[in-house]
Parts: sequence; structure tokens; C-alpha cells
Amino acid sequence: MDELFTSGEVARQNSIPRWFLLYLIEKQEIPDSSYSVPGRRLFTASDIDDIKEALRKRHEAQQHEEKK
Repeated sequence: MDELFTSGEVARQNSIPRWFLLYLIEKQEIPDSSYSVPGRRLFTASDIDDIKEALRKRHEAQQHEEKK
């Protein structure tokens, strides 16, 4: 089985607060985890790559909006 990461670990890897990661998942602005157990989301390395890409695109969109 692949290594799994908690939401706190994913947030630290992306330099964002855990609550913000969970907020973006709830708003469906970034992908949710592949696995979960009661009360816990568990992310794969592939999930983390998808989240990093979504955060990058979100940041680029925000910069584009600021230039308008």
C-alpha cells in the first residue's frame, strides 16, 4: 500500500494552514483525499500532486484577477 498522509501533513507540505486546506476541499476548489477513515482524511502522494497543481492554478487565477 502507498504511504498515506494526514491533512496536517499535506497542509505543511503546501505551506498553508490545515483549516484552509479543509476549507478549499469543502468548497471543492481542490481535490479531496482518496481515502478516509472515520474522522480522518488520508492522502496519497498522487493526491498531494493534484492538490499542489490545483493550488498553483488557483494562485495564478488570483494574480490574473488582480491585474484587471
